[in-house]
Amino acid sequence: MYRLLETDKAYLAGLVDGEGSIIIRKNLGNGNIRGLSLIVQVALSNLEVLEWAKTLYGGTINVYKDKRDVDWKDIAHWHISSRQAMALLLDIKPYMHVKADEAQIAIEFQGSKSSRRTRGLTDEEVALETSQRDLLKSLKRRGIVYEPV
Repeated sequence: MYRLLETDKAYLAGLVDGEGSIIIRKNLGNGNIRGLSLIVQVALSNLEVLEWAKTLYGGTINVYKDKRDVDWKDIAHWHISSRQAMALLLDIKPYMHVKADEAQIAIEFQGSKSSRRTRGLTDEEVALETSQRDLLKSLKRRGIVYEPV
């Protein structure tokens, strides 16, 4: 088994910070919210890097051909969810800059789910998960504010 080095964690943090997304997605059933799921995804043209990440954390990779220009490279999307996504975020959060706040919310979100059984969600749990999702979305809207040196 591969031993993950601190430099590997920092590299993965850069990938998620720069080319990734941290999402809390609605799970719908019969038009109603049945719950929410944590998703982390990274899109790159370098499939080898994403295959390496997949060997470490699991997930799936989908490759897409950009039809706008025949000279453009294919784009690969690596997706992980739930506990796999939380494991990644716990490993890389100390090295994140751009999405560190998003990672923290996602870790808290998934951590609260891990303590539950597979029973249905109460109204209070749905409200809590929805508020965490809304908070995560608000961080994406504000962007990064850099202070002048």
